[in-house]
Amino acid sequence: MKILRSWLKEYVDIEQSDQELDDLLTFSGTLVEQVIGGIDPKVIVAKILEINPHPNADRLRLARVTDGEREIEVVCGAPNIEVGQIVPLAMVGAVLGTMQIKEAEIRSVKSHGMLCSQKELGLGDDHEGIYILDETYKIGDSLNQYIKQDSVFELEITPNRGDCLSHLGIAREIAALTNKRIKFLPQEFDSLAKDPGKLKIEIQNQDSCFKYCGVVIRGVKIASSPEWLKNKLIALDHNPINNVVDITNFVMEDMGQPLHAFDKNKVTGDTIIIRSASEAEKITTIDDVERTLDKEMSVIADSRGAIALAGVMGGANSAIDNNTTDIILESAVFERKSVRRTAKVLNLTTDASYRFERGIDAEITKVAMLKAAKMISEIAGGEIIETTVDTAREEKNDWIKVEHEKINELLGTSIEKNRINQYLSDLGFEVKDEMCLPPTWRHDVSIWQDLAEEVSRLFGFANIPMNQMENARSPKSSDFYFKENIKDILVGEGFTEVFTYPFLSDADIGSIGLSPDALLEVANPVQSENKYMRSSLVPGLMRAIAKNPTFDPILIFEFGNVFTSDAELTNFSVASSGRSAKTVIENCVKTLSDKTGLNAGDFEIKEYSRDDLQKYKIKKANVYVFEIDSKLIIKAMRTKDNTSDFKTNYKPITYREISKYPPVNRDLAFIVDANISLDQLADEIYKTSKNVVLVEPFDEFTDDRFGGNKKSVALHIWLQDLTKTLSDTEAEKEISKIISNLSNKFEAKLRD
Repeated sequence: MKILRSWLKEYVDIEQSDQELDDLLTFSGTLVEQVIGGIDPKVIVAKILEINPHPNADRLRLARVTDGEREIEVVCGAPNIEVGQIVPLAMVGAVLGTMQIKEAEIRSVKSHGMLCSQKELGLGDDHEGIYILDETYKIGDSLNQYIKQDSVFELEITPNRGDCLSHLGIAREIAALTNKRIKFLPQEFDSLAKDPGKLKIEIQNQDSCFKYCGVVIRGVKIASSPEWLKNKLIALDHNPINNVVDITNFVMEDMGQPLHAFDKNKVTGDTIIIRSASEAEKITTIDDVERTLDKEMSVIADSRGAIALAGVMGGANSAIDNNTTDIILESAVFERKSVRRTAKVLNLTTDASYRFERGIDAEITKVAMLKAAKMISEIAGGEIIETTVDTAREEKNDWIKVEHEKINELLGTSIEKNRINQYLSDLGFEVKDEMCLPPTWRHDVSIWQDLAEEVSRLFGFANIPMNQMENARSPKSSDFYFKENIKDILVGEGFTEVFTYPFLSDADIGSIGLSPDALLEVANPVQSENKYMRSSLVPGLMRAIAKNPTFDPILIFEFGNVFTSDAELTNFSVASSGRSAKTVIENCVKTLSDKTGLNAGDFEIKEYSRDDLQKYKIKKANVYVFEIDSKLIIKAMRTKDNTSDFKTNYKPITYREISKYPPVNRDLAFIVDANISLDQLADEIYKTSKNVVLVEPFDEFTDDRFGGNKKSVALHIWLQDLTKTLSDTEAEKEISKIISNLSNKFEAKLRD
């Protein structure tokens, strides 16, 4: 959502700079994604002196322009430039949005700037041609002397803060954060209301429409809006249409209340009906699309049929056009879920539905309508004839107890009661004794924890003390901690934990010789591969081995649930493949037996034959697996009472910013002394280059050809920069440093 600084200042005095306002809003929970300031001073007024074809491109031309003192040549692809035109020229160094203009070489011709379109200047959506200026602009002057562009704040509004989807809503936030008073008097529009006349309102589905206001304005003249109005809407990404429609959009952006104007002469009868749509009822909306409705959707209708989708979009049969003279202006409160469902089912999200879905302030529904009516009478020349309001249900918030002590306990603060109450009052809450009533525009506050969040926003998140939690002195005795201990043991042995799918298909059970009668069948599988629940972890581990044929060895384990027809169990399974698979898994069993106290004989190691491996499409020669009920191994650990084996080594964590640029990967293999560990090598690589973000050992073995007491170690090395994509030359330079350093420190030799 976009907000204009100058518009905010109509509601609250702002002394902060754009950056200070950015910080103020962001650190109070309203994220500012970017701030687009005025036109850069380096965008100047220039005149085109000569246009020549580009020697190397048919669609480009060379424009020679002057800033009054010197002549500059720029490459331009716009079709609308002509000699003698006054145009905006972005000089080298100018910033347009997120783009900085640099001297560029385009098809072997240097361009010393850029001629700008309206879109590039942030003045509109037109980007087809260069923005042509008139003769009143003096050549050489900065364009911002003539076009006073506003600062635009682009905000990310969370779904629970519908009150911030307007300038008034953001102004309220700023006023509370800066101890200023909001300049908004809703009662100033009361005198505009007229007595009810012929227009009647009938709310039939009172669960979907809580309030509906209508005003009749006679004698309007449809025309283009004044420039100030169009400029404001364009800055907020609205396309100006005509004065009446533009005013409804203006008030929506101003106060957060969606409005809609009907051509009164296209409405049949004098009664506006808010009702549920009939099943398969059709309406053509103002985007000229015919839509089929269902009975759970709400419509605005006259005596003939639907004329608008409630809370979403108006109908084409009642739309304002150039011949409109009398209008009915609508302002309403629609139930949020109903509007959201209609928009989602019809795939029709609009600015109006976006606000209704998040909740609007029912107290300004009539005020917003009267403000829009006043603007229409002033700009379009209309006369307010009658005003009608029908209320089906008043939306009211509930009183909440202000739990001062609990709020301080939750935040870790000691804020005085009076100060907490003042924070809430500043945000529009009515505070009385130990209770408070959220304002009508806040639909997201209902419990004391919500109040704590409001207090923390105004107190300042940076002012909330950070207290380090105590490290656990001893582990708890739940199954979780014993499982984690087992995982640590296996990781120390070189194994990796995996998580496999708990489903089996007909093809799976056929290949491994299982009977479907022994499996739990899924009643409504999403796809055929998910037809049965697994009764063992082994098929998943075997699939993982099959899908990684290039890795050797593969050492994996899993804790996971398995299923029978009447029970759900948690099993523990380990798989090893490769040339030394048998030795590895036997050593693993011995280590687990020593650490947990479970007899080695309880781990039944199974060796799979070549025929069995072919069923799983495994190309490796050796695979060894064991599977056991996790309760058995945990029970043994409890009996041994070896919780003291838990290690609570808390290493200091150093934060490293995540780069948005892609990493570069290199694989290196070294011959080193057998007593040098993988951790020693990895630590040294990290120290050598600041661009190393990850070192992954993937191979380690000994061989007589390396010499006595030597081994081969292979590593994946990932390089990444925070500010740019590393080139091959830069990456190779870092790799050379790593090779040289390992050679000097460990006498490591790079394998060919």
